[in-house]
Amino acid sequence: MPKQRNAAFVLVSQSWWTNVAPLLAASPGPSTAPVVRLLGPLVSQDAAGIWLGEVPANLTRAKGGSHVMMSLLIPWEQIIALGSIEESNGLKPG
Repeated sequence: MPKQRNAAFVLVSQSWWTNVAPLLAASPGPSTAPVVRLLGPLVSQDAAGIWLGEVPANLTRAKGGSHVMMSLLIPWEQIIALGSIEESNGLKPG
């Protein structure tokens, strides 16, 4: 049986995203929209917010030059909308 994974679609405020984007690799340019849509593996959720995993950081590894991956905490107060889909059936979101 495949391991159950959930992907999260998250709408966050543009002001929060503007502060977080410099931490991420190849983030898109500034937008005039009031919200930003994020998609990533939902690692967990707690009282502080939700954790997205496998987020590429703006750091690269010395060997190979690949991006360092990190988990990103999105505080509940910055989340405008949240959706989740189960990926255990082998289908990719898209």
